[in-house]
Amino acid sequence: MFILFCSQSAFFVIVLITKIEFMSTFSLSKRLSARILAAVLLTFTFTFCSYDDSELRNSMQELQDRITELEKTSGLLQNDINSLKAIFEKLNDAVTVDSAVETEEGWTITFSDGTSVTISVGETGYTPSIIIIQENGNFYWAYETEDGSIEFLTDENGEKIPAAATAPQVRINPETGNWEISSDGGNTWKDTGVLASGQSGESLVRDIRFEGEMLIIELHDGTVIQLPVTSGLSFAFEEEGPLKIPFGETVSVSYTMTGAVHTSISKPDGWKVRFVENEIEITAPARENTFAETEGTVSVIALNAAGLSAYDELSVSAASTELTGVNLNSDGLYANCYIVSQPNTTYYFDATVMGNGIATAGLDAPVTIDPKDVFVIWETGTEAGNVISSIELTDDGKVAFTTSGTVNGNAVIAVTDGVPVIDPYPRDRGTVLWSWHIWATSEVGDVTCSNNEGKQFTIMDRNLGDWEQPEGSYSTYDGLKYQWGRKEPYIGFNGSGYLLDGAVTFTETDYEPMVGYATSTVSDAATLQEAIQFPEMFFTGTYNNMFDWYGLGAGTDEENLKHRNNYLWGNPDDTAPVKTIYDPCPKGYMVAPAEVFTGFTVDGQNAFSSSSILTEGYFEDGFAFTNASSFFPAAGQLANNSGVLRLVPGPSGREGYYWTSSVGENGDSRMVDFNKNMLLYNTNKRASGCSVRCVRVP
Repeated sequence: MFILFCSQSAFFVIVLITKIEFMSTFSLSKRLSARILAAVLLTFTFTFCSYDDSELRNSMQELQDRITELEKTSGLLQNDINSLKAIFEKLNDAVTVDSAVETEEGWTITFSDGTSVTISVGETGYTPSIIIIQENGNFYWAYETEDGSIEFLTDENGEKIPAAATAPQVRINPETGNWEISSDGGNTWKDTGVLASGQSGESLVRDIRFEGEMLIIELHDGTVIQLPVTSGLSFAFEEEGPLKIPFGETVSVSYTMTGAVHTSISKPDGWKVRFVENEIEITAPARENTFAETEGTVSVIALNAAGLSAYDELSVSAASTELTGVNLNSDGLYANCYIVSQPNTTYYFDATVMGNGIATAGLDAPVTIDPKDVFVIWETGTEAGNVISSIELTDDGKVAFTTSGTVNGNAVIAVTDGVPVIDPYPRDRGTVLWSWHIWATSEVGDVTCSNNEGKQFTIMDRNLGDWEQPEGSYSTYDGLKYQWGRKEPYIGFNGSGYLLDGAVTFTETDYEPMVGYATSTVSDAATLQEAIQFPEMFFTGTYNNMFDWYGLGAGTDEENLKHRNNYLWGNPDDTAPVKTIYDPCPKGYMVAPAEVFTGFTVDGQNAFSSSSILTEGYFEDGFAFTNASSFFPAAGQLANNSGVLRLVPGPSGREGYYWTSSVGENGDSRMVDFNKNMLLYNTNKRASGCSVRCVRVP
């Protein structure tokens, strides 16, 4: 006991030092701390009473850091020894390496039996050097003494200890500060005579690397351990592409993989791909994700522990849910009009095709449509859903619709680009890209029609768009009306430009059927593009454009004639008519040329009395022509300057006006015109709306 009195400092210090027993094996830090403290205090006692303790504090901190480093080194060394023992066990068991990955703690090696070890890799070795000596193909534990000699670790019988048998234990002697080694599980300890030292980066292992299909572990003593890498690397999808996945849905794809320790996945933008148990889940992007790719490739790269790779890929595409119902294009044919005859039935057609999709002379070749939206412009009946109960656009450009419970009537369906516009008219659903006429009726029949030369044609047994009329209705009698050269059907308008008698329903007010011009100038006629974009509009004609809905519309008659398009219905010279993309008839039919109907009179010429008209019976709001075996109703026409239904009845009663595909002179087109007293092979202004009787495409 030391007692120090210091009057100058007006305080005393009593220091009591007793022997402290440290029971812990690794109590070196406590013993060294006590000894240093005693020495410092003795120096302090015999030197001075008033002092600056900063140097003392720094010395103690350095000592503590050193002790902490030694304890850390001891733990790392023991871990590395245990890991090496486990590695040698795997060599004896013929276990291979599945993976070896460098981490912050060292290298983690995973074996084919599912076990793993972690071992550090450092720039320098431990002191003392725990080494492994190879003799006759066997590995034994040893260590290097302070004088550089090699000492084998031996068991109680003095036999060398195999590296795979027992992992030696190490500790720092708390009294001497030397390394000690135990080969019997800590029962006895051997002093190595080497003072404990250690620093960051020390390890038993100098390097770990892959060479070919071997994992190489190189110790600081020069020992090299070679571990075989798991072989048989492979990866393959069990399905062949292309794989179509509905938008927003997930499918599971089976695969086979061997020998892989790491996988890398590549996928299209907006898709999700992940491994789930023994399958790969592939999720297509949502339909609303316009930034996602709709198709691409899912690929997987599998790597083994040696860095070798295996690769496979699968083509994928996002698509609409598989359609069920009646495919209106199953025969490979397309048209602007589709006939449906079954109630409560789903039909679908390809809305990426313009008309029949066939290029013809005098017209621009059709292009592929890319629709983004679909809706019903109008349909017959007093309320929405009378003809079409539901409609949708699939992501691959097909229009699917379901008929109502009663198959009787007409509807016009349009697809748009989905971009709302304001001018020249508000278009909330976007600009119309194309439109189709849906004709809901019982099965349409064919009849034979002979002309005055005995040539036979096959024609429909009814007018295009014919349906049973509401009781008391006359405005839409027996079929729809068409402006020459256009595919769009019309019913008729009153003097104010509104649809007649309320028998037609439209759900989109921005697309309400109307009369007028698509252009802003009254003297202008419409263009073909405007005719497509405004299928609900009946384009009127004026004197300035020779009462044609199409053309320049200004200048002299002679000048305007240069801008008539006689090819719209594919019969510019009345010699070889063809079906065009603007033909309004269903698949397999087209607008009839003038020669089809020349058998309606006794000599194929105009008839100015009923006696010269070949009919079966009398005029009853129309004629049943003898050589046509079907009834042709006198359905009137829509006035070219207003769209108003006229001549139902006319001055001589009801009159009939039937377009042909043939063209006339002075910008007119040829038609059949009749009432109860006469039948004329006449011409009419192209802006007029007349009936159409379709003929089979030859």
